[in-house]
Amino acid sequence: MKYMVLPNHRRVAVISNLSALDVYKEIYEDEPYLREGLNIQPGDVVVDIGGNIGLWSLFVLEKVPNIRLVTVEPVPRIFEALQVNLKAYQPPESSVTLLNIGLAEKERKSEFNFYPRVASDSTETPFDLDQQVRYYLAMPRKGAWRIFPNILRAWCIRNMLRWFYAP
Repeated sequence: MKYMVLPNHRRVAVISNLSALDVYKEIYEDEPYLREGLNIQPGDVVVDIGGNIGLWSLFVLEKVPNIRLVTVEPVPRIFEALQVNLKAYQPPESSVTLLNIGLAEKERKSEFNFYPRVASDSTETPFDLDQQVRYYLAMPRKGAWRIFPNILRAWCIRNMLRWFYAP
């Protein structure tokens, strides 16, 4: 198991430092869920579907005492890190249930695509390299990207994405 210390000084189990820092920034710094009016009260049941390594679950447990939390994560390797992290930081007044399953419209067997460098993007849907290259090419050019022709930008993006999303 690999560990790192997050900006909030918590030592957590991770799959990749880069992925963990990206998710940390989203959850703890950008706080998108709180901006959207999410209102959790003590005693509420909270379900974290696709819990990854548990950073959102930890965030909620820090913010709201005495909740019942159910966190679902289907990818076994990611689930191991989730278990370690929630065990280490679960407050005694909260009830936590961790489930190593996926959720779908009906019961079925499925395989997940696991991407160790960007574990938070692991999913049942295979990574579509061409779609992602088009997505990044459509973004406004900033910094040094402004001087690169599209063909060179596409080559750079394609190769970076291949590296990030290698199994």
